[in-house]
Amino acid sequence: MNIIIAAAGSDGDINPMIEVSQELASRGHNIAFVSNEHYRSKVQALGLRFVPLGDEVLFKQALAEPDLWHPTRSFSGVWRHMRETLQIGYDVLAQTLDDFGGDATIIATTMAISARILQEVRGVRLVTMHLSPCCILSRQAPPAGPGFTPDEKMPKWLKDLYIDTIEKFVIDRVMLKDLNRFRKKLRLKPIKNAMGKWIHSPDSVVCAFPQWFAQPQTDWPPHTVCTDFPLYSVKPNEKISQATEDFLQRGAPPIVFTAGSAMAHSRAYFAKALKVISEQKIRSIFVSRFTDQIPADLPEYVHHSHYEPFDLLFKNAAVIAHHGGIGTTAQALNTGKPQLILPFGHDQFDNAARVVKLGCGIKIDIDGSHFSWRQAIEQVTMGPSFRSSCDRARQQMADHSLATSKIADAIEKIS
Repeated sequence: MNIIIAAAGSDGDINPMIEVSQELASRGHNIAFVSNEHYRSKVQALGLRFVPLGDEVLFKQALAEPDLWHPTRSFSGVWRHMRETLQIGYDVLAQTLDDFGGDATIIATTMAISARILQEVRGVRLVTMHLSPCCILSRQAPPAGPGFTPDEKMPKWLKDLYIDTIEKFVIDRVMLKDLNRFRKKLRLKPIKNAMGKWIHSPDSVVCAFPQWFAQPQTDWPPHTVCTDFPLYSVKPNEKISQATEDFLQRGAPPIVFTAGSAMAHSRAYFAKALKVISEQKIRSIFVSRFTDQIPADLPEYVHHSHYEPFDLLFKNAAVIAHHGGIGTTAQALNTGKPQLILPFGHDQFDNAARVVKLGCGIKIDIDGSHFSWRQAIEQVTMGPSFRSSCDRARQQMADHSLATSKIADAIEKIS
């Protein structure tokens, strides 16, 4: 079977798709991995065919967008860059489909919107893969957002109002005009409710997370399959850097602070973290590729690393403080370590709420008070209830190794 992987986003979006691609390739399927040029070396190193969609300049421009991580403007920040790739994304996917003689199945992440449009034009088989629960705007179990976590006991009219507001004023108001203008060029009818309804493929929807993390609802697309987290695993010969290993060996397990692989505006985050941990000289590791975001002259009890494989690093941590990205969240659950989640935007607020509900961590505001940060760190490092909840989650994560197999099974069923 010919399979086109259309992966849009940062490491947390791309890495799971790489895992799925490897599983499909091991079953003898022909894979074409379509993503930004930034990911070429990672994909090709695994022996997969890579097809570039946009160059490195485009990727860096997206990272430089300040609204990308704003609580209420993050979707606008994403869309400003995604609308620029609608045409090129459509053309690249169409050409890749032609390279396969017009016979292929496309597996697309939520925001690989060009794939959904190509499905309408060419009738190609499409599996929409949602990596986090909030990608399905359920009215029965609405996702948490900035400043608001819906209660299960909320009346139906309030849930409807909440989702209507998201669909009409947060999403459609931002993207619908651009999207329908592009659709008109392809002689497609205009749509409404882009992310609430249209985005889900009528062929198949795969949720790459387990039911214990997000219980399926009756208002989800009827052809939806829940699987498990397809965790990005350490590759042969990959290990923790020597400098980080040396730091780990010198003392007690540290708090690991990360703001996400694509977070180029985290200076205030790391500065506040340093101020809080300095009071008690808490051993910590700051993980960020963006050196300019890290405070200068770190004390000896704080170590900076540009990159570490999280599945290895998190095992050595006392607490994992992070932004709430779904990939980082899943890795933290898998190692059974308590989490301190400080969401910036997107799905991070909803992921944080789910971790809190599991009893595996605390959510605090990025711009919260110094006292709130200090108190949260004390709670997650000293609270025995977190340890038992985290152990339970780690045991539930035991099936994650089957995730890519379950996803591949779902893909093969429609092909």
